[in-house]
Amino acid sequence: MATYYKYQPRDPQAAINWAEVTTQLSDVVQDEIQTRIDKKGAINEATRQFQKTLDVIPQGESDTIRNWGIAYADNAREVTLVQDKLLRAGGIDQYEYTQMRQNLLDGTENAFNLIEDYQAQYATKMERFKSQDPATASQKMEVWLMENAEGFANFNRSELVINPQTGKVSAGYREKNKDTGLTTISSNPNDLVAVSALRGQITGTFDKYNVEAATSKWVEATGAWTEIAKVTGGRTSAGQLITSIDPFSKKLSKSDMENLGLTTEEGEVANLYLSAENDWIKGQLSGNGYNISSVLTDFVVADKDNKEYSFTFDVEEAKKDKSLILMSREGGTVVPVFDESINPNSKQQEDEVYAYMRTAIRNKVNREKKAVSVNDYKSPTTNDTNNANKVGGEKSSLSNVAKLYYGNAAEVDEAIDFLRSSNPAIDTIDRNAKSVIITYTDGRQPEELDFADNTNTGLTQDAWVTGAANFFATKKIDNIDTLLKSSSTNPQRSFNAESKGFGASNQKIDETQEDTFLREMDKFISVDSFVKDDENNFDETLTETAIKSALKSIPGGNKLVVGTAKAGSDIVTVKDGNVEIARINMEGTEDEISAQIIKGLDDIKRASWSLATKEDIKTSGLGFFLVGKGTSKEVKRTSKRQETNKKLNVDAFGNPIN
Repeated sequence: MATYYKYQPRDPQAAINWAEVTTQLSDVVQDEIQTRIDKKGAINEATRQFQKTLDVIPQGESDTIRNWGIAYADNAREVTLVQDKLLRAGGIDQYEYTQMRQNLLDGTENAFNLIEDYQAQYATKMERFKSQDPATASQKMEVWLMENAEGFANFNRSELVINPQTGKVSAGYREKNKDTGLTTISSNPNDLVAVSALRGQITGTFDKYNVEAATSKWVEATGAWTEIAKVTGGRTSAGQLITSIDPFSKKLSKSDMENLGLTTEEGEVANLYLSAENDWIKGQLSGNGYNISSVLTDFVVADKDNKEYSFTFDVEEAKKDKSLILMSREGGTVVPVFDESINPNSKQQEDEVYAYMRTAIRNKVNREKKAVSVNDYKSPTTNDTNNANKVGGEKSSLSNVAKLYYGNAAEVDEAIDFLRSSNPAIDTIDRNAKSVIITYTDGRQPEELDFADNTNTGLTQDAWVTGAANFFATKKIDNIDTLLKSSSTNPQRSFNAESKGFGASNQKIDETQEDTFLREMDKFISVDSFVKDDENNFDETLTETAIKSALKSIPGGNKLVVGTAKAGSDIVTVKDGNVEIARINMEGTEDEISAQIIKGLDDIKRASWSLATKEDIKTSGLGFFLVGKGTSKEVKRTSKRQETNKKLNVDAFGNPIN
């Protein structure tokens, strides 16, 4: 039966059945209408199902990332409505609509999976970062990537962005346009990433490269290189030979061999070793950017300017800063880029790693080979040399002990430094006019060496040095009387009652977590958070907004409520629930306002710390806020007894100072 209608010449012998033609044409029209109804129904149903998906936002312990998902769901609903309207209005065809909707579906799935993955991976990442077991520890890059992802998941600084033309979903940081004043998505490559790539960034694991195990295994497998020690054993030990070779040497030239005092045979053996060493290191590092990044950040730690190595996705930023390792997102994961044509600094970074690997190897090779050389070396003058070194060291020790008796302030300090450095068991040396006190690191009781005997009669130089010398020595010194006669001591110099001196290693003090937190808070909220208007007066509304924005990014601080006492009062208040934490009055003299702001900032910071520590560390985000940011400092130790004498206003003998 025909399914279409067109004009045909009338056959005078055939009658047209107009009823049948009308029925057929009506059926065609109805079929087309039904098809459109079915398609529209399918589109509406797909939209309803997608809306249901958006309603089921993943839950978890992090309020910040959950709110991030809620904000995205609202945007995605708007985009679906726009897509449906465009299709119905003919703005896009069915194929374009299907592509855009599928991109949106895929992006939403990745976004919600990203939120779930972040919640699940948090504890694991922290455990791997803190692990002391090389087999389970992560390298610094893994922590940086998690922190980077956490930044994208910060609802206060970023948002999930849907490309209206393609439906693809990305995460990006918000920034304020200085010209328009509007908030836009940053164009910095560090600040924009597809959610699929961000998800891979969170779930990816990057192990710490075990330098110790790898280099030890290679050294154990190359025992034949003890030949180097035997070849040069008559002149120098193997350790001296190997460490005399520049870390970046590829091969020893004839002039190099001459400068090192090596024969051609000895030089060839060294070159064979260098070649094998170079090949092994190259095999460990070439084409494996993860091993290079681990050695740089976990072992080398800082560049030549003592700036700690870190990472960036921005090529231009990497070119400007030698301490930044360039990263690239490829195929759903991230890879370090050590390509000099892209980042000129990568060559220097690789050189640092190669040098570190050589040192790690040679430290192990040298110990073994040096022992072999000493055993093989039968020089008849060894005992004489050892005895001469021993006697020379003992004479130097006696000379410095004597300086403690008669020396001026500079000589006493010099003697203290020498005696402490020559005996690692000595912790402190404290000299005043009464005595010298020695404390030890090996558990021995302190020794006080008085300059007078029991009758308070001053000791002679020889008597005091003879009695005191072995308290400073690593091994007992015999024949002190004989050695004193040939030493550089000056027996004519009398006791110096004026000199004082104290020597000790510096005390290392680690910053507390609270101090780290308060210091890091300064990066978010400071005096600059208190904003002035065009007339140079503090504006309570602008200040309220600035403080709110700052506190949103701070664990604990995001629980505080910022407001104003009342309109026009210039008073900003900060509360924890109904409890007022700070009340900052920005009216008054400059000194009064400054005092108010300083006190208010301190109250806000300490309240934030208190709230953050009361909350589960995973929920508050305190762990990642603090990780890797703690510092330590060395504090010079002082003499307790000399400080006590100052307070009591007495001299070294306990006599009052007028």
